[in-house]
Amino acid sequence: MANTIKNAGQLIGATSTVIYTVPASTSVVLHGAWFANLHASNQQTVTVTWTDSSAGSPEVEHTILNNVPIPVNDTLIFDKPLNLETGDILKASCSSANDVEATLAFVEFT
Repeated sequence: MANTIKNAGQLIGATSTVIYTVPASTSVVLHGAWFANLHASNQQTVTVTWTDSSAGSPEVEHTILNNVPIPVNDTLIFDKPLNLETGDILKASCSSANDVEATLAFVEFT
């Protein structure tokens, strides 16, 4: 089994935006996620969900963070581990498109 340390980043839209999808034959431990408010004068809110691909059909979406405020020029840090399986999807949305950037730190196990 190979372990690969990775980072991923994505600007977040006002509607649900895919940040990361776990590749085939891979498990992931998400170590941390940072959500930076890039707007100079408006507070943003962020909602983060993950889709459990092993839950059957239809897949089940779970909310991790729900409309959490991020002050102007500040960063929300989610530093609790999250285990993801093949096909699981991490998504986010914010109150104003492209004003929040997500950065993930994780390990892929293949």
